[in-house]
Amino acid sequence: MKNADAANPALLPAATVMIDLGKAKAEELHQTLRPVFDAAPLDRRAAMVSWLTRQGMPREALTLITAQEAGENAEAFIARTEALGKLGNWTAVIETVDAGGNAPLSLRLSTKARAEYALRQQAQSGANTLADALRAAAKERTLPVIVSVGDEIGGRDVVDATLVELCEDPGVTGEVFRMTRDRLSRRGPSAQELLKEAHARALAAAPNAVSVQDYARYLKLLTLPDDDATEEELAALFVDPEETARAVVAAPTDPAVRATHALALLKAGRAPEALGAFEDLTVFFPRVPPGLQAVLCRVLAESGQTELATQAAQAVDIKQLTDEEANILKGKL
Repeated sequence: MKNADAANPALLPAATVMIDLGKAKAEELHQTLRPVFDAAPLDRRAAMVSWLTRQGMPREALTLITAQEAGENAEAFIARTEALGKLGNWTAVIETVDAGGNAPLSLRLSTKARAEYALRQQAQSGANTLADALRAAAKERTLPVIVSVGDEIGGRDVVDATLVELCEDPGVTGEVFRMTRDRLSRRGPSAQELLKEAHARALAAAPNAVSVQDYARYLKLLTLPDDDATEEELAALFVDPEETARAVVAAPTDPAVRATHALALLKAGRAPEALGAFEDLTVFFPRVPPGLQAVLCRVLAESGQTELATQAAQAVDIKQLTDEEANILKGKL
């Protein structure tokens, strides 16, 4: 590679393309690029370390960033600990974390948790560290990233329990409950008790949070009145579409809030308006929880798009629906 410049962000991607096309071998490019990166700034050396690790050369990668430099920024920390992990040197990963540094606390703790889970005899320590990482991530507003790490390393139950715990932190209740609801709603009846607990904690901590109020309205809309229900009981189950419309304005990108608004319109006898609840938001059907999929199917059916509704309903995993959500697919509102 002529005139290679470590500062060029396209250099390493171009090297990868050359390898993929069979025009060069990773080892050859390492020999060519190593002198270019030896004196490069730390962020560029970190990029080279990550590249070498992906190319199966973690041992060579580690010579580009010292243990001390790994504490200087997140990029260097990630690059060095990934290389160490690739070598299975989890003890060194833990030592790197314990040395401190400038990487975000949630990143350092989640990396330590990964190492402790890998060292199976430290699995309990890993669970505790993962919980601390999630608490730190809530404060740093990086929860989705750390939740993904927790699930990946086998800490799903720890993630669940910690998210439920965090629902009672008023500073983060709204966002954490939104995530918790989305997560647990994908597991159907088996997760309902945990979701109920999360909602109870969230209600106590931040009763006015949009996501917390929205779930309360959703549950109310799913409740079918008894045949002999009194006017007072029927009124208690009524959800005003004006309320749900205000929630949409407050949380315009949350598909769960849109679904609640659509349900409120359907139950208020305003079916032609229900589909409009989604008109300015792109909803990827396979990505939303089954309960929301059921709502979308009902909205399509009530809007006259019965064929599309039938096709969509066939993609819904009915085993992951609660009885109340299953009623939506059956047309019971």
